[in-house]
Amino acid sequence: MTLHPAIPEAPVACMGMILRGAAARPRAAASVLIQIKRGYRARWQDLALSVEIDSDQWTVRVEDATRHETMHTAHRGSAHAARIAAAEFALFRTAASGMEETPERLARNLAWQEYWQ
Repeated sequence: MTLHPAIPEAPVACMGMILRGAAARPRAAASVLIQIKRGYRARWQDLALSVEIDSDQWTVRVEDATRHETMHTAHRGSAHAARIAAAEFALFRTAASGMEETPERLARNLAWQEYWQ
């Protein structure tokens, strides 16, 4: 049997059955899903910190703010844990400065700006 989608009345074979009319017409293409990204950004010294939700986990990125070069990437289960991981890397990178700061306190005190894309 020949397939002829331009003529709706023409029979179409499908898994051993003959389909006619609307059942024989090809399906319309599925709608494109639009994924909205949600995350938080903050700046600290010469670093740009970001945490972004990615399906079931949060992705942490720490970049050199002037060169836009990624220095650290990690994944965490919550936004809170991701912010602490970003702050921890930032503090580790500047450990020579002798600061008495904890990652938890730094993460809490940074001016995180929420964004949606």
